[in-house]
Amino acid sequence: MRRFFCSDLSATGDICALSGQEAHHISNVLRMKEGDRVILLNGDGFEYEATLLALGDTVSARIISKKPSQSEPKCKITLYQGLAKGDKMEDLFTRCVEAGVSAFVPVQCVRSVVRWDKKDAQKKTERLEKHVLSACKQCGRAYIPQVGDCLTTAEAACNPHGLKLVAYEDESACSLSSAVLGSDAEDIAIFIGPEGGIDPKEIDKLKQNGWQTVSLGKRILRTENAGFAAAVLTLGLRGDMDARGDDNG
Repeated sequence: MRRFFCSDLSATGDICALSGQEAHHISNVLRMKEGDRVILLNGDGFEYEATLLALGDTVSARIISKKPSQSEPKCKITLYQGLAKGDKMEDLFTRCVEAGVSAFVPVQCVRSVVRWDKKDAQKKTERLEKHVLSACKQCGRAYIPQVGDCLTTAEAACNPHGLKLVAYEDESACSLSSAVLGSDAEDIAIFIGPEGGIDPKEIDKLKQNGWQTVSLGKRILRTENAGFAAAVLTLGLRGDMDARGDDNG
């Protein structure tokens, strides 16, 4: 069934309304009909099956059932991503939503080529949020990952998490795999630098605040690939990439 976002969701039997882009997509793009069934989401982790009642500029639907989504990982990953050029951030966030990342924080690093002022930051964050929402509907997630405010490395360093890992090309002793397997934390932060890498002073600041440097392997990955690779590896190590019917406890 098609999936749509609707903030006005509550109990089974209730009637809800969709407007704006979602109503336009249902009525004019997909040309759905009264009686068609859809899955509605509001970001609370539940899936609401509903029957369409009336279509137009506003679409009404009756909620048939509500159930918790089975698509959300037990391990919650927050990706701290150094600002990247062009559409790299949008593409990366889309892929990471599909992989199972739970939250994103853009980071203005020392070596970031891209600079966001306050006006840019709001517009770019809103654009990233649209890509995140679209990816959620496409891949079957019922929880919408949050895109946080753009932070400096020093600000990001202070945020609390159960396990805080920073991918660093000069790290040779500890791999991401060993760090993840050596912890039972279910709240994991992964910090990825920008195109120019992370400045050594930033690494020192992160370490002072409990971040652990890890290696992503023998090859240096582009910034738009490193976060996705780290997220997939972490979730795979925690069993979240197993088949849907598997139960690893």
